[in-house]
Amino acid sequence: MWTSNKLFPQPFFTAVMSKDRYQSLFRFLKFDNTETWQNCISAMEEKLEAFHSIFDQFSQACTENYSSDCNLTVDKG
Repeated sequence: MWTSNKLFPQPFFTAVMSKDRYQSLFRFLKFDNTETWQNCISAMEEKLEAFHSIFDQFSQACTENYSSDCNLTVDKG
């Protein structure tokens, strides 16, 4: 649409917005189909299922191997 080829000019697109602006909007905007939204959630959960066991093991190891005492300070950093 933003071709620099003189044989196929597209003046409408360049008059409306720059190519960089279009790419920014395209990158940050997401158009969802609410009818297939639940299917997308299920597919994402299936992809992340392999990480759940690893995260659970890590979380359990942290709980088992770390104990705090009265000198612990938590900072927002």
